[in-house]
This record gives sequence, structure tokens and C-alpha cells, in this order.
Amino acid sequence: MAASDGEVNRLVLEIRRYLQAHPRAADSAEGIATWWIAGAQHSGLDAVESALERLVGTDEIRKQVLADGKAVYAGSGARRPGKRN
Repeated sequence: MAASDGEVNRLVLEIRRYLQAHPRAADSAEGIATWWIAGAQHSGLDAVESALERLVGTDEIRKQVLADGKAVYAGSGARRPGKRN
């Protein structure tokens, strides 16, 4: 079942809050669902990924696909894997 717009909006706000408190944070969608968002297990990974893609679309976060195909999402203050700040 697809996530409702309300649920995706709630997750977007939670991700924004987390990044305000931890601007250098970066993780996979699974890690974000597990560690960043309270109760995300109830929302499902699809809803978290929808929220992340919405934030990527508005340039609020970056998405980097690693060599193994896994995507990592990061706030604007985060270091890119393999790069030095």
C-alpha cells in the first residue's frame, strides 16, 4: 500500500528536524528509518523513501549512490563519502 501524503509529510518534517539537530548526518533509507525517525517502522520503508525523494527534489538533502548500488542520503552539512571537508 502506498503511503498517504499526510504520512510522507510527517516523515519529511521528522527528517528535517533530525538534520537540524545533526547537520552532518548521512545514512541509507534503512538507517534513517531505524535511527532518525521515531515510529518509522510503522510507516514502512516505502514511505521513508518517498519522503527522502521529496527532500532530494527540493535540494534539501543529497542522494549519492555508492558503488554497491546503495543510496546514502545526507544533509547539506554532511561530508560526501570519500571526500574531505
